[in-house]
Amino acid sequence: MVLLALFRLRVTRSWVKRPFVVPGYPVLPAITVTLYAALFVIIAVQQTDLAIGGAFLIALLALIGRMWTLKNSDVIERVAASHPAVDPETPERGSSGGGQLSDRQAFDEPNADDNVEHKEG
Repeated sequence: MVLLALFRLRVTRSWVKRPFVVPGYPVLPAITVTLYAALFVIIAVQQTDLAIGGAFLIALLALIGRMWTLKNSDVIERVAASHPAVDPETPERGSSGGGQLSDRQAFDEPNADDNVEHKEG
């Protein structure tokens, strides 16, 4: 589920700074998701009761997560607002479009807004 969220966020919020690089993105996460889906199908065919129980547990956890997100949406918005993101309409630092930074740029290059003190001498 985390890897699926990774793909979703890379599409829906491509301008947000990323503090780390996902190894092998997008190939390695896609392979991992495919293998887990294949394992789920194998278990569903071979052990139907176990698969139904697992699907119920996943659905229950997704429902609880959704309810928690809706309940705490104001907190989530405040936290998101407190973390600076690159404006999607403004190209920045030589990026090719929409202010989107590569994983390496977002991780390595300090931003002028980071209040980094530079000492001379």
